[in-house]
Amino acid sequence: MAEMDYSKIAPGTFTAIEHLAPSGSNLPGAAKMLGMVASSAGSPKTLLFLRTHEHAEFSQMPAHGITINQNSGRIRTAICPIEKIGVLASHPGVKFIYPSVQLKPKMDRALKLINFPSFQVKTNLTGKGVIIGIVDSGIDGRHPMFDGRIEAVWDQTIPGITVAEGDYGHELTGHAISKARDENGHGTHVAGIAAGAHLQYQGVAPEAKLVIVKTDFQNAHIADGIRYIFRVAKSLGMPAVVNLSLGGHFDAHDGTDALSELINDVSGPGRLVCCAAGNEGDDDIHALTELRGHSPDAIQFRLQSNGNTPAEAVLNCWYGGSEPLELAIESPIGQVTPWFSADTSATGVETLYLAANRIIIDGRRDIANGDYQVLISILPSSIQLGTVWRLHLRNRSSANVKVHMWAMADEGNVTFRPPHAYDGFKIGSPGSASSAITVASITSRDSWTDITNTRRSSAMPLGAISPYSSPGPLRNGKLKPDLAAPGAFLISAMSAQSGANVDDSYKIDTYLRANAGTSMACPVITGLCGLLLQRDRMLDPYSARRLLTSAVSPMPGFDRRYGFGIIDAAAL
Repeated sequence: MAEMDYSKIAPGTFTAIEHLAPSGSNLPGAAKMLGMVASSAGSPKTLLFLRTHEHAEFSQMPAHGITINQNSGRIRTAICPIEKIGVLASHPGVKFIYPSVQLKPKMDRALKLINFPSFQVKTNLTGKGVIIGIVDSGIDGRHPMFDGRIEAVWDQTIPGITVAEGDYGHELTGHAISKARDENGHGTHVAGIAAGAHLQYQGVAPEAKLVIVKTDFQNAHIADGIRYIFRVAKSLGMPAVVNLSLGGHFDAHDGTDALSELINDVSGPGRLVCCAAGNEGDDDIHALTELRGHSPDAIQFRLQSNGNTPAEAVLNCWYGGSEPLELAIESPIGQVTPWFSADTSATGVETLYLAANRIIIDGRRDIANGDYQVLISILPSSIQLGTVWRLHLRNRSSANVKVHMWAMADEGNVTFRPPHAYDGFKIGSPGSASSAITVASITSRDSWTDITNTRRSSAMPLGAISPYSSPGPLRNGKLKPDLAAPGAFLISAMSAQSGANVDDSYKIDTYLRANAGTSMACPVITGLCGLLLQRDRMLDPYSARRLLTSAVSPMPGFDRRYGFGIIDAAAL
């Protein structure tokens, strides 16, 4: 590897490299989550976000096997062989390098609950002349709810006809759109809520055109997808709103991560982005403590196994202050690592061992917000059911320091324990973007009849915040989510390719299914934004937010779960 300027490398890049098997070909789950991709040429490559000087020029990078996907801009994406990261870091146009991380996918009664029929009668808006963009798991190109209205699909998961935003993936246009597939089904359902055409379960903007990005959920590819949608919309002379029913917890939870800042950069008049708040409302994925000057503390977390595989824990720690904290990990049997600090080594990375358990600690100060990030990966050597670990913290300064920590994976294999588990600050990227409209979920349906003619029901109270909906605010005190919309249980399009994987209890018929999540609430607001763009083609993100948060059911003030209230479309 070329000589490295470690000050330019965000935590996580070297964590992924440390995860690599000796052969370099077997990529464990954590390495894939951190943007490592196998290469037919042998050495794995890593997908990266770059914070650059806006007009920096990188024409020499292909000679090193490095692909930069954009020619300008202060946030760009790249694919780089791991041994060439030093070459990239040494380029004067590069300010900081972040690893790409894998995010997760997160209407009849619903629309009545928010008084949408009154709005529709009053305005006659249908989304005509507007692009609704969906970056998600794809779309069923033959589903009748979208017949003739899909303008383009960029499938980032297969090779083929590439696009200006990245030399990868396959673009489908014209008759080829009928070949678009969605094996997961999440994207098709989301698209149906925003813009599906159906007599009973109509989407919010049923005459809008659609531009779809089928993504692998790497956040750098999601950024490319947003750029793609806005470019296609511009070429068609249409305003656009992009739906992001996805998210993760690798970031600082303050809107300064690369994806959030990219959203801020590309949004503007006629270009809006809506994001899901997240589905971790009732999960103990966040811990909070405040260390007094020269004082210690210890945060406990439980590590579960994933079936027959030892559970991997990936913890994302952020704090401010003038100097780094000291950290140590204690295993369930009382073994403790040496103290680690972000300034104790030239690289800021340490690989430690407790018996056969491997622990990687990677930390340094972030250039965007000036705070410290420490990424802690624990790779147990054997199955350990419900074991309790401890993260010891020591403040060596005289000032108090507030420490936030998130479990990056959302499969429930890591949960924080009292007294530090904290029910707040659970909205991560991209919902933390300042220009994004971030949407929480309320319950609009508690029963439905499935495809077997069986009546199904949910215990979630109607009209109230859904228990899974992630609460704010952001770590820097900014107010998110912005508002709430129906997200449980919404009936919308079911992809034919995903039908075999959908339980009959959620199928309505061969074309429709019920689903719940802030992923479903987000496209309700995306569809409304499409209608507002039909009324005002130059509507900007901040004016759109002001309109929407002024048209909500009365609240005494900002609520960390509801935002500024439940949308009331009749007031728009």
